[in-house]
Amino acid sequence: MALDKAAILAELQLQTERIPFGAGEVIVSEISAPEYLDIYNSPLSQNDAGEFDGTKFTALLTARCIVDEEGKRVFDDADADAIKSGASARYRKLVDAVNRINGLGGDTVKN
Repeated sequence: MALDKAAILAELQLQTERIPFGAGEVIVSEISAPEYLDIYNSPLSQNDAGEFDGTKFTALLTARCIVDEEGKRVFDDADADAIKSGASARYRKLVDAVNRINGLGGDTVKN
C-alpha cells in the first residue's frame, strides 16, 4: 500500500530513544537532514588544517543529539570535546545510540 502525503510526513518526524546510562537514562534524538549537514560542515568538525575530522564530527553529533525530557539539547557545541574525552566504553555507548537512531553506520563517521 502506497502511503499518502500525511503518512509520509508523519514517518519523517524526529524520533527519540532512551538508553540506560549510569544510574539513569539518556535520551538520544534524531537530527534533521539540514542539521546533519550543518554538523558535517561545521568548523568544529574540522582539524587544524580545515579538513573533515570524523572524531570531531562524531563528538559534535553526539553533543547535539542528547536531549532532555522536553527535547531540548543538554549540551552545547562547546561540550563536544569534554564528551569525547570521557571514559571510552561509556562514550562509545552514547555514540552507538546516536549512530543507530540517525541511521549511520561506522564507515559514515570514520576519518
